[in-house]
Amino acid sequence: MTRSLHTLPRQIADGIWWVGGCLESAAFADPVHFHVSAYLIVGSERALLYDTAPPAMWPELERDLDRILAGRTLDYVVPSHPEVPHAGNLGKLADKYPNAVLVGDMRDYHLYFPDHVGQMRHLPHDTTLDLGGGWRFTLLDAIIEDLPNTVWAYEHKQQVLFPVDALGYGHLPQTAEFPDEALHRAGECALMSSELHAPPALDLATYLTQSSLFWSRYVEITPYLDRLGALLQTYPARLIAPAHGSVIDDLDIVMPVMREAHRKSFIG
Repeated sequence: MTRSLHTLPRQIADGIWWVGGCLESAAFADPVHFHVSAYLIVGSERALLYDTAPPAMWPELERDLDRILAGRTLDYVVPSHPEVPHAGNLGKLADKYPNAVLVGDMRDYHLYFPDHVGQMRHLPHDTTLDLGGGWRFTLLDAIIEDLPNTVWAYEHKQQVLFPVDALGYGHLPQTAEFPDEALHRAGECALMSSELHAPPALDLATYLTQSSLFWSRYVEITPYLDRLGALLQTYPARLIAPAHGSVIDDLDIVMPVMREAHRKSFIG
């Protein structure tokens, strides 16, 4: 049994808001939580929402968008990939903002949202959307992907990388009910990684990687990590903002653990 919790929004950088929330499950003696996050980027001229949060969070998401945008419209919606936690509110957003353009790798979305095909615009990787005032949002090929049309992204002014399902981690043992979620305690909702009580444990990060990205067990990850390193050279990140798990603000501590977790996931 799960329920939605309104633990956000939180402004993580000037013009960038962490929205969405957490889901709670009574899988332990005490309830455990896991983030289902989206991100709102508000430039001086245009605003963009990356991912949509799941339908259960729509009332809170709509309220937060109204408050943050304060009368402005939403110009772009970028779903990372066609799964319910990431694109479930795409239709509601298209209805609320009829002039918004739904952009990214849009293959398959017409099957889920046939009434909104007219708002969809397929854009290739490396397309940059100018939001005004120096905020620029670039669509990236997902190096560690969940689905073939997964889209990562990068905001240039604040140097934020959005890797969706990759690079997430939790602090609690996995459960049979949620084997692939970055679980955390009730008091750890909406915290940055540096605000948590401890850095990620390698064994838990490895287990989560194997569960959420099952292919990582059978694919040698080194070439992908090399590509990630090259990506971070081209798009240097001050923050890493995943869909599941805390926003990472201490990259020097967290990223070596995440890289090693991917290496240990490989069983051949």
